[in-house]
Amino acid sequence: MLVTHIPAASCGLAFGVKQAAVPVTGLVAGVSIPLVALTLGWSMAFLLMAVLGMLVLVPVARTRTMPVVMGTTRPAGQWDTQMRSALVLMAAMTMFAGGAVTSAVAFAVIGALERGIAVGPAGVILAVGSALGAATRIVIGGVVDRGGVSALSLIQTALIVCAVGLSLMAIPTTWSYVVGVLLAVGLGWGWPGLVHFLISHMAPGATAAATGIVQTGTYIGNTIGPVLTGVALSPADSRAGVTAAVG
Repeated sequence: MLVTHIPAASCGLAFGVKQAAVPVTGLVAGVSIPLVALTLGWSMAFLLMAVLGMLVLVPVARTRTMPVVMGTTRPAGQWDTQMRSALVLMAAMTMFAGGAVTSAVAFAVIGALERGIAVGPAGVILAVGSALGAATRIVIGGVVDRGGVSALSLIQTALIVCAVGLSLMAIPTTWSYVVGVLLAVGLGWGWPGLVHFLISHMAPGATAAATGIVQTGTYIGNTIGPVLTGVALSPADSRAGVTAAVG
């Protein structure tokens, strides 16, 4: 929908804004710990999120299709072997990257508690990291639109920063953990919007099909990553989980 309704010169920013919704969930979850969970209880926190989700469905359901701005070319049936291989490779990349960073988000609060940080501040750390992640996606999306730097190079940089952040989270000190969360969940999680942007340029006439291939890898990683991290955490502590995520 974005590819067909948004001018090409603004697609990077559009994808960044759209994908910023994902870390915003971490922001909401982190803020809900001191504001709701610790005051009204965890049940009320979950109920509030469910109510807000239902309210969002109302304007979404009333949205109408906008006029098409861009045309389409080169359907999926005309992809060559090189294109398919590139999409599968990107799917593998997002599988490992997504699995690592979603594991960091899922266990960020638990890890903070192990470092001696109280529950409320631990939630704030997750919230700040998630807010930084959302802002990063929007900013670098706009940077790509202005040209001068490729989406792929920014994706690679973000993944390196994420790996550095995960490595810092594995160090048994409070400061390294906090900085690591901000790097991994914040700056290092800025790549998803750029991945969508890159796919839209790789397969301009079949963005939906190409996105389906790459996102399959993303969601496999998002599902399996936290589970494997949880298994690693069972006999040890959060350092084992984040060390596995770095790998």
